[in-house]
Amino acid sequence: MTGIKCPNCGTVFSLEQSDIESVVKQVRDEEFRKEIDERMKLVEAEKSQALKLVEVESAAALKQAQVESAAQLQKALSERDSQIVQLKARLDARDQAYIAQQQLAVTQAVAAVEK
Repeated sequence: MTGIKCPNCGTVFSLEQSDIESVVKQVRDEEFRKEIDERMKLVEAEKSQALKLVEVESAAALKQAQVESAAQLQKALSERDSQIVQLKARLDARDQAYIAQQQLAVTQAVAAVEK
């Protein structure tokens, strides 16, 4: 038997070795549980931070994709507008050429009639 003195009241208790081992096991188990709980909290905090980081990175990637898509769309629209302007210019040139040709034909016909 072993005597253990209570730190609060000062009473000495007689305990057998198996009782002491049981008390030590209870204390060790409680400390182990506390350590596991602390580690679980750390793991959860790390997980939460990792998820936030992934969300931020995903949002940034989405924003970048939107910007790139908008730039590509703007480029395509600009190219289309440029092509429309070119086609209108060609059409106007052909109209002017046709009008000039018609005026020349009328002028020649009037000159031939006046002779």
